[in-house]
Amino acid sequence: VGDLTRKNAGQASDIDELRTKVVAGDARAEALQQSLDEAYASVKGLTRKMHDESHDKFISGLRSEVSADKLREVQELLEERSTSVAAIKTDLARLGTAEAKASAMQAKVMSQDTTIFLLQQELSAAKAKG
Repeated sequence: VGDLTRKNAGQASDIDELRTKVVAGDARAEALQQSLDEAYASVKGLTRKMHDESHDKFISGLRSEVSADKLREVQELLEERSTSVAAIKTDLARLGTAEAKASAMQAKVMSQDTTIFLLQQELSAAKAKG
Protein backbone atom coordinates (compact mmCIF):
# COMPACT_ATOMS: atom_id res chain seq x y z
CA VAL A 1 0.00 0.00 0.00
CA GLY A 2 2.88 2.36 0.82
CA ASP A 3 4.55 1.74 -2.51
CA LEU A 4 1.27 2.27 -4.27
CA THR A 5 0.69 5.53 -2.43
CA ARG A 6 4.18 6.69 -3.30
CA LYS A 7 3.66 5.63 -6.89
CA ASN A 8 0.33 7.52 -7.03
CA ALA A 9 1.94 10.52 -5.38
CA GLY A 10 4.75 10.38 -7.97
CA GLN A 11 2.25 10.13 -10.80
CA ALA A 12 0.22 12.99 -9.33
CA SER A 13 3.41 15.04 -9.14
CA ASP A 14 4.20 14.16 -12.77
CA ILE A 15 0.63 15.09 -13.78
CA ASP A 16 0.94 18.42 -11.92
CA GLU A 17 4.26 19.06 -13.64
CA LEU A 18 2.70 18.24 -17.03
CA ARG A 19 -0.27 20.52 -16.26
CA THR A 20 2.14 23.32 -15.38
CA LYS A 21 4.02 22.73 -18.65
CA VAL A 22 0.75 22.65 -20.61
CA VAL A 23 -0.39 25.91 -18.97
CA ALA A 24 3.04 27.46 -19.69
CA GLY A 25 2.85 26.12 -23.26
CA ASP A 26 -0.67 27.54 -23.67
CA ALA A 27 0.53 30.92 -22.35
CA ARG A 28 3.50 30.82 -24.74
CA ALA A 29 1.23 29.82 -27.64
CA GLU A 30 -1.14 32.68 -26.77
CA ALA A 31 1.80 35.13 -26.61
CA LEU A 32 3.06 33.87 -29.98
CA GLN A 33 -0.44 34.15 -31.47
CA GLN A 34 -0.72 37.72 -30.17
CA SER A 35 2.71 38.54 -31.60
CA LEU A 36 1.68 36.99 -34.91
CA ASP A 37 -1.58 39.01 -34.91
CA GLU A 38 0.39 42.22 -34.24
CA ALA A 39 2.84 41.39 -37.03
CA TYR A 40 -0.07 40.69 -39.39
CA ALA A 41 -1.73 43.98 -38.44
CA SER A 42 1.59 45.79 -38.95
CA VAL A 43 2.09 44.22 -42.39
CA LYS A 44 -1.52 44.99 -43.30
CA GLY A 45 -1.02 48.62 -42.18
CA LEU A 46 2.22 48.91 -44.16
CA THR A 47 0.54 47.39 -47.21
CA ARG A 48 -2.35 49.86 -46.89
CA LYS A 49 0.10 52.75 -46.45
CA MET A 50 2.12 51.59 -49.48
CA HIS A 51 -1.11 51.29 -51.49
CA ASP A 52 -2.22 54.77 -50.37
CA GLU A 53 1.19 56.25 -51.23
CA SER A 54 1.14 54.48 -54.59
CA HIS A 55 -2.39 55.79 -55.17
CA ASP A 56 -1.29 59.31 -54.18
CA LYS A 57 1.68 59.10 -56.56
CA PHE A 58 -0.63 57.84 -59.30
CA ILE A 59 -3.08 60.71 -58.71
CA SER A 60 -0.21 63.19 -58.54
CA GLY A 61 1.13 61.81 -61.83
CA LEU A 62 -2.29 62.16 -63.43
CA ARG A 63 -2.58 65.73 -62.17
CA SER A 64 0.85 66.53 -63.62
CA GLU A 65 -0.15 64.96 -66.92
CA VAL A 66 -3.44 66.88 -66.97
CA SER A 67 -1.61 70.09 -66.05
CA ALA A 68 0.90 69.51 -68.84
CA ASP A 69 -1.93 68.80 -71.30
CA LYS A 70 -3.83 71.91 -70.21
CA LEU A 71 -0.65 73.97 -70.49
CA ARG A 72 -0.07 72.63 -74.02
CA GLU A 73 -3.69 73.36 -74.91
CA VAL A 74 -3.49 76.91 -73.56
CA GLN A 75 -0.18 77.43 -75.37
CA GLU A 76 -1.73 76.26 -78.65
CA LEU A 77 -4.68 78.61 -78.14
CA LEU A 78 -2.32 81.50 -77.44
CA GLU A 79 -0.36 80.70 -80.59
CA GLU A 80 -3.60 80.60 -82.62
CA ARG A 81 -4.71 83.92 -81.13
CA SER A 82 -1.27 85.40 -81.74
CA THR A 83 -1.47 84.27 -85.38
CA SER A 84 -4.98 85.76 -85.65
CA VAL A 85 -3.81 89.05 -84.14
CA ALA A 86 -0.87 89.15 -86.58
CA ALA A 87 -3.25 88.51 -89.49
CA ILE A 88 -5.56 91.30 -88.30
CA LYS A 89 -2.62 93.70 -88.00
CA THR A 90 -1.53 92.79 -91.53
CA ASP A 91 -5.08 93.34 -92.80
CA LEU A 92 -5.22 96.72 -91.03
CA ALA A 93 -1.89 97.72 -92.55
CA ARG A 94 -3.19 96.75 -96.01
CA LEU A 95 -6.40 98.64 -95.35
CA GLY A 96 -4.37 101.67 -94.28
CA THR A 97 -2.36 101.42 -97.48
CA ALA A 98 -5.55 101.04 -99.53
CA GLU A 99 -7.08 104.07 -97.77
CA ALA A 100 -3.94 106.11 -98.50
CA LYS A 101 -4.12 105.06 -102.15
CA ALA A 102 -7.82 105.92 -102.27
CA SER A 103 -7.13 109.34 -100.77
CA ALA A 104 -4.39 109.94 -103.35
CA MET A 105 -6.76 108.91 -106.17
CA GLN A 106 -9.47 111.14 -104.72
CA ALA A 107 -7.02 114.06 -104.67
CA LYS A 108 -6.12 113.38 -108.31
CA VAL A 109 -9.81 113.25 -109.29
CA MET A 110 -10.46 116.53 -107.46
CA SER A 111 -7.45 118.05 -109.17
CA GLN A 112 -8.74 116.89 -112.56
CA ASP A 113 -12.24 118.17 -111.68
CA THR A 114 -10.69 121.51 -110.88
CA THR A 115 -8.76 121.45 -114.16
CA ILE A 116 -11.94 120.58 -116.08
CA PHE A 117 -13.82 123.38 -114.33
CA LEU A 118 -11.10 125.88 -115.15
CA LEU A 119 -11.04 124.71 -118.78
CA GLN A 120 -14.84 125.04 -118.95
CA GLN A 121 -14.51 128.60 -117.57
CA GLU A 122 -11.91 129.45 -120.19
CA LEU A 123 -14.09 127.91 -122.89
CA SER A 124 -17.12 129.89 -121.71
CA ALA A 125 -15.03 133.07 -121.60
CA ALA A 126 -13.69 132.38 -125.10
CA LYS A 127 -17.21 131.81 -126.43
CA ALA A 128 -18.40 134.98 -124.80
CA LYS A 129 -15.58 136.98 -126.49
CA GLY A 130 -15.93 135.19 -129.57
